[in-house]
Amino acid sequence: MIENTSGYKSALEEGRFEEAESWMRQMLGSKEGYDDRWFGHRELELFRALRAAGKYTEAKQLTVKAEHLDDDGVRGRRVVLEKESGVSYDEL
Repeated sequence: MIENTSGYKSALEEGRFEEAESWMRQMLGSKEGYDDRWFGHRELELFRALRAAGKYTEAKQLTVKAEHLDDDGVRGRRVVLEKESGVSYDEL
């Protein structure tokens, strides 16, 4: 069970991505310090962990759900996912 940001990072290292994402979303705004900036950092860590694990479809889904990203941010993630996966973004 994830109790704090350190536990979240451990979950990412252990490949418990769904649990990490669920905790991250539940924590947003739940207490001081768990604000949009905190969420953006945690979401980026999850995006990177998914890519490192070769879970490109899941990384794309995370990007689609990322309301805080502007068009340039989404475009940047698309490029990274296409380059790393060798597949077009739409095919992921």
